[in-house]
Amino acid sequence: MNALKTLVIGMGLLIVVGLAVIAITIVRRNSPDAPVLQDKPAVGLAQSAPKSNAALPSFGVRDIAVPAGSEIVSIIAADGRIILELQDAEQVTRILLLDPLTGAALGGWRLVESATARGMTP
Repeated sequence: MNALKTLVIGMGLLIVVGLAVIAITIVRRNSPDAPVLQDKPAVGLAQSAPKSNAALPSFGVRDIAVPAGSEIVSIIAADGRIILELQDAEQVTRILLLDPLTGAALGGWRLVESATARGMTP
């Protein structure tokens, strides 16, 4: 019987301590002098530039091969890469991933219609 009393008292103390930790955490996060956590911005082209006021070196003109008759739908700079969305004459959407410094295609996708798309639900 003494072991049961000790166990109950110990678990009661653990509950009280746990609630105290939760209460203190809530109070600290809501206090006006608490540090504000900011979302880390996506790494883009602007952040890869040198921090000095020196002019960026010229890299010339780069040719990027795209299918004939393609139109640019969108261009996005994200994570140190350029994402180029194209739509060709047959209305097939292509996504190219480019290196902004060299203009080299790092990879790409062609989005095609499929009646048996795996893992896709209507």
